[in-house]
Amino acid sequence: MKKSYIKLLILIEIIGLVMQGFAVYETYRVPQIQIERPEDDKSKKVKLFAKGDGQSAQIDFSVMAKKPSDEEAEMLCDRAKSEIDESFFGDNASADSVWRRLCLSDSYADGLVEADWDFVPRGIVDATGNIDYERFDDRQMVTATCTLSVDERVFEYSFPFVAVQPDMGSADGFLLTVKDSLEKLNRDNAGDRIELPKEIGGKAISWKKPMDFTGLLLCVLGLVTGAALYIGSDIDSRKDAEKLRDEYGRQYPDIVENLGLYVGAGISVRVAFEKMEAVYIKWKAMHGGKEKKAYENLIVMNRAIRDGKLENEAYESFGKSCMHPSYRKLAILLKQNQKRGNDRLLEQLSHEEQLVAETRRRQIKSAGELISTKLLIPMGGLLGMILIVLIVPALQSIKL
Repeated sequence: MKKSYIKLLILIEIIGLVMQGFAVYETYRVPQIQIERPEDDKSKKVKLFAKGDGQSAQIDFSVMAKKPSDEEAEMLCDRAKSEIDESFFGDNASADSVWRRLCLSDSYADGLVEADWDFVPRGIVDATGNIDYERFDDRQMVTATCTLSVDERVFEYSFPFVAVQPDMGSADGFLLTVKDSLEKLNRDNAGDRIELPKEIGGKAISWKKPMDFTGLLLCVLGLVTGAALYIGSDIDSRKDAEKLRDEYGRQYPDIVENLGLYVGAGISVRVAFEKMEAVYIKWKAMHGGKEKKAYENLIVMNRAIRDGKLENEAYESFGKSCMHPSYRKLAILLKQNQKRGNDRLLEQLSHEEQLVAETRRRQIKSAGELISTKLLIPMGGLLGMILIVLIVPALQSIKL
């Protein structure tokens, strides 16, 4: 186990022991003589351990919220009235011209004051604040009464306003007027068809069906889908190319090592590649036709040389076809060997093997560190869960 994990586990144990120590101290050393009531309007559950006269018991009960005094109740009521004054008329310009929806709430002052609404004459304003324009002709005086309840104390707040017909000159008024007119026609007309009015509120009205944009949406959807498919295919092709390059990279050390062994035994490079091809063909037959991309390219290179292609050109083609910079480097070494002879090739191949081995060690180390980093995420989540389980009960007991 890594040292970082051990330190994390030790930290968790220390935190747990410290918190449990505080809990033991509060239980056996600090007498519980007071319980604070919750500040909000909700009760809270409390657990206590009672002991006396040789008996002991654990008791669970609910502590009711703190009740406001008369002065506090009046302050909450004043606060509720201020909130009503600010929000009641909503988007309406003033109390003398109300035709938009009214903003009614069943509580104010952060829920500490309950509200019950009543309007006289009844029926003009419904429970959601909408105005029924068919209940009056032009203007109608309405009295709003809000009954405010603070605990068991009740206050009333009344004020008047004037309900008017919607203003056809505004977008909202036009919408409300036309909608109410259509609803009235729908209720009054029992025939198979509804004749749309040519005039509403003294204003000429024309009707037409809204344009159907399904075709346009389909075109846009097609373009978006095509773009997504193009991007997705491009990402997939990049991933495939990356996987293929990684595969070439994993096979490169084997090719360099085998080539170095054959050259070290005094075999020429061309013959060494022929022998590597023969060994690979046997390996492929034993493994059910499984292919190694680098060796498949090596077979193509050998076939090109047998067909009369120059070795330098064949090596260069081999380096390009393998889609990894290491093979291009090997092709350069082989081309230099054609010009200078085999004197330094074995030394260069040995050096290349050392570089490959070092690169492989770094890759393995990097992969291990990446896995360790990924493991820290669930370990951190586990630590968070443990802290929540330990801290929340401790904080609740301290609050008592």
